[in-house]
Amino acid sequence: MASVLILIGTGATVATAGWWIHRARQPKEVVVYRVRCNACGQKVRYTATRAGREAMCPRCRAKLTLPETPEIIGVPQQSRQRQLVGKRRIERKTA
Repeated sequence: MASVLILIGTGATVATAGWWIHRARQPKEVVVYRVRCNACGQKVRYTATRAGREAMCPRCRAKLTLPETPEIIGVPQQSRQRQLVGKRRIERKTA
């Protein structure tokens, strides 16, 4: 009877320690900024830790410096309203 209680206590201790280790390893929230390439207009996403460094546009391969404060990317003049109907996606242009 005592050995059963020792086994249960050991199992609970191991499970609790595993949960704490797993919780500590979960990724932290990452701040992502966006900027447009000056050459081609492609949106470039980057983390806040890369701000101030040089990067390359994935589309046109132009070099750009990632700003420390993110620029506000404007909404396009014609926005598209997406609506899911059944399994097909319908896109409508709105003025």
